[in-house]
Amino acid sequence: MSAHPYPTTAERVLALGLPAAALASAASASNAVLTRRVGLEALLGGPRLHALEASLLLALGLGAAVLVAAWNDWRSRGPARAARPALGAAVVGAIAGWQTFLLAVQPFQRVWFDAALVLLCGIWAGGVLWLRRPRQPSRLRRALGLTAVGAALTVAAAELGLRAAGSLAPSALLARSGEAPRKLIERFRCRPGLGRFGFPCNSSGYYDEEFYRTRPGERAVCSIGDSFNLGSVPHARHFTTVCEGELGLAVHNLGVAGIGPREYLALLLDEALPLAPDAVVVGLFVGNDLDVADVGRDLPDAGLRAWLQRERVLTWVLPRRLARVARECKRLGNRRREVAIVQGERAVAERFPWLDEPALEEGTLSPESFDCLETQRALAVCARSPVSLTTVFESLAAMHEACGEIPFGVMLIPDEFQVSDALWARVVAAAGVPLERDRPQRLLRAWLEEADIPYLDLLEKLRAVSPAADGQRHLYHLRDTHFNARGNDVAGRALARFFAALLDA
Repeated sequence: MSAHPYPTTAERVLALGLPAAALASAASASNAVLTRRVGLEALLGGPRLHALEASLLLALGLGAAVLVAAWNDWRSRGPARAARPALGAAVVGAIAGWQTFLLAVQPFQRVWFDAALVLLCGIWAGGVLWLRRPRQPSRLRRALGLTAVGAALTVAAAELGLRAAGSLAPSALLARSGEAPRKLIERFRCRPGLGRFGFPCNSSGYYDEEFYRTRPGERAVCSIGDSFNLGSVPHARHFTTVCEGELGLAVHNLGVAGIGPREYLALLLDEALPLAPDAVVVGLFVGNDLDVADVGRDLPDAGLRAWLQRERVLTWVLPRRLARVARECKRLGNRRREVAIVQGERAVAERFPWLDEPALEEGTLSPESFDCLETQRALAVCARSPVSLTTVFESLAAMHEACGEIPFGVMLIPDEFQVSDALWARVVAAAGVPLERDRPQRLLRAWLEEADIPYLDLLEKLRAVSPAADGQRHLYHLRDTHFNARGNDVAGRALARFFAALLDA
C-alpha cells in the first residue's frame, strides 16, 4: 500500500496498467485456447474441457473486476489501492508460475502455455481483489510479502547469472539445448594452448598443429568432427595424425566435442573452406549425431521455449548435471582418466600404459552408466520406430554443395555396441524391443549413394580386426565410447586410403 496520502503518478499508472495488461493477455490467450477446442476435446474429453473453459471464464471475470476497480480509482482520483502489493504479487506469481510450468507441463506446448497464462492472470487478479480489502497492514504480512518477492527475484537472478556466466566463460556444464551452431562451437571449443597428453591445442582451439592456408603447389585436407576428432589419445596416436603419416600431406583436424551436423556445416563454412583444402571429410558418429539432431529444429515460439522448455533452463539442468558427475565419482571412487601436460612420448607411455595394453585401462564410466548409455543410444537409432534424419541429410547436402569442386566425403563412425558382440548382447537384453544393429549405416549409406556423396564406413573395418585372447577387439576406451589407440590406428589408415581416393577422383 502506498505510504503517501495521495498516490504518485507512477503508482496511478501502475495501478491501472497492470490489470489492463493482465486482462488483455488473458483474453488473447483464452481465444488461442478456445480456437483449439476440437483438438482439446479429443485430448481431454468433454468434462475436463468444460472445467478448463469454466476456469478460463472465471479468470477473465476476475481480471475484468480488477480492471473496473482500478478504473474507478483512476476516475475518482482516490488512492491507488494495493498498487505496490499488486506489483509484488505479479513478480511472485510470474516466477512461481514459470517454475510450476517447468515442473508440471513438459514438453513445452503453446496451448498449455496459453491456458496457464490465463489461469495465472486469474489467480493474480483474485489476489489483488483480496489485497484491496481495507485493513491495517501487519509487520508479519509485510515481512512475508518481502520474503516472497526476494525469493522470486533470486530465482530469476540465478538463471540470468548462469546464462551470463555461460556466455562469458563457455562451459559444457552451462550449455543449453537449442543454442545456435556457432555459439555451441565456441562453448565447447578447447582453450588455445590447453595441454592434452603433452600436446598443446593450437591457437584456434584444435588438437593439432597450427593450420595454414594452402599455397600453390602445397596440398592439405581437412577432417571435421566431434569428440572423436578431439580425441582421447596422444596426438601422435590420433587417427588424423596416423592418416597424415600414411597420406604424406597435412591433415587439419577440426574437432570440437559435443557438436553435431549443424555445427559441422558451420565449421566447414567458417573455418575449413578458408584454409583452401584439397579435400574435406566429415566424421558422422551414429551414436549421437542422429538421434537428437532434430530436437527443437524450426519449432515456433523460440523465445518462449528458451524459458519454458526445461532442457534450456540452467537452474534446472545444472543441478542434475552436477548430481550425475557426483554419482559417477562415487561409483568410480573418484577415479578419472588424466589428460594432462606430460613432456615427451616416453613419459606419455609411462603415464598412460593403457595406450598399448588396453587391459590396464580403468573405465571412464561405471558399468551401470555405460550399459545404460549404450542401450539408450541403440534404442534411439536401431529400434523399428522411425528416426528422423532430416537435419543430418540437409546438413550433409549443404556441406557437399558448399565444397563445390573440392572433393567431399563422409566417414561413418560406429558406436561400440555395433563392434563389440559382448556389449551388443547386453544392450539387446536390456532394450526389451527388437533392434537392428546396422540400421543407422543402412539408412545413411542409401541416402549418401543417392546423393552421390562418397563415404567411408568404418564398421566393416573395425569388425575385421581380429579379437584378442580374451575374445574382445579392444578398439574403444574401456566404458568410454571413444576410440583408443588401436581404434585410432584402424580409423587413421582407412581414412588415408579414403582421402587418397577422393584426391585421385
